[in-house]
Amino acid sequence: MHNSERTLCRPLLALLTTLVAAGLAAGCGTAEHSGATDGPTELTVALSSPSWNAGFASLAAAQREGFLQRENLRVNFVLTGTGTAAAQQLAGGGAQAAVMTPEPVVIGAAHGLRLQIFVDYYGIWQYTLRTPAGSPITSPAQLAGKRIGVTTPASSGATFARVAMTSDGVNPDSATFVPLGTGAQQLTAVRRGDVDALALWDTQYQILANGGLSLTKLPVEGLDGLYGGGVVATASALAEHRDLYVRLGRALVEGYYFTAANPGAAVRDMWALHPETGPVPGQPTEQALLDQIAVANVHTRDMQAQAGPSRLGQMSRDGMAKTIDFLRRAGLVSTPVGVDAVLNTGLLAEITAFDSVGLMNAAKARN
Repeated sequence: MHNSERTLCRPLLALLTTLVAAGLAAGCGTAEHSGATDGPTELTVALSSPSWNAGFASLAAAQREGFLQRENLRVNFVLTGTGTAAAQQLAGGGAQAAVMTPEPVVIGAAHGLRLQIFVDYYGIWQYTLRTPAGSPITSPAQLAGKRIGVTTPASSGATFARVAMTSDGVNPDSATFVPLGTGAQQLTAVRRGDVDALALWDTQYQILANGGLSLTKLPVEGLDGLYGGGVVATASALAEHRDLYVRLGRALVEGYYFTAANPGAAVRDMWALHPETGPVPGQPTEQALLDQIAVANVHTRDMQAQAGPSRLGQMSRDGMAKTIDFLRRAGLVSTPVGVDAVLNTGLLAEITAFDSVGLMNAAKARN
């Protein structure tokens, strides 16, 4: 294993070593399958986020608009904080699916953990480095000795920042990674000058923009065309419970189309299911709705940028190949990983076999 690989993904590698040694990689994480006559199938889906925000509005729509119920599913979405923690839940059997970026899937495949993305969620690559407007920092090479704000030190954002610095010839250990959590904590930290740069993802940056923060993106070579990630399950579960994952995927993709057509309704669905995401005290409801629609639209835009507006849920094999190559060049994987090892496109024809145009027309008619 390369020294850079040890440094950049130490938390995930430690997890994978434990899981593989225990024999979990081969068969854990399978779902309890029940037919339609046995009542709804209950599933846990892990989200690699520390909190709910409007970037997940489509998941709330899938629940509240009845798409999951129509597929005879009852889904419990759980927040795990990071992609590494979501992979742990999935591989250890605590969840039957997870929404995550590609790094844990690809790195896991290089170490014997057989996870596969079977339907899209993020579309294009999510992570960028940004600095407050007017900052003298113009490249990752200038982050040595600086303070980089991340949701947690173990987040994919932190890993990405380390990759970007390493690629520019800078030791990432020379920087300090400052955990900021999400939302208002991030905004306050930047305004107080607690950090010099941020390593977050698209919807988080839109939340900060809603708060009036102006940020400048730092150029990071090699990000064009990379795949952003999606909904993941163990390869064994996908093979054993194909119908179950087709139904789950279809309900989620219906939520994508609903949100694309009527983001306001999807945001209100999220508020109903997760009241903590609603307007903060003193904030006008209409302004809160407009701000969160902007966040939901960023997620839809990213999916459409990768798949096109009429192909939501589709995954990019070319994008995944570029992502694997990027992770290899960054030193995160040293063992060859094939696209088919981490991307399962075999369920998509059935997942997307519904009238998306009719669904969007009905969604637009909703108040």
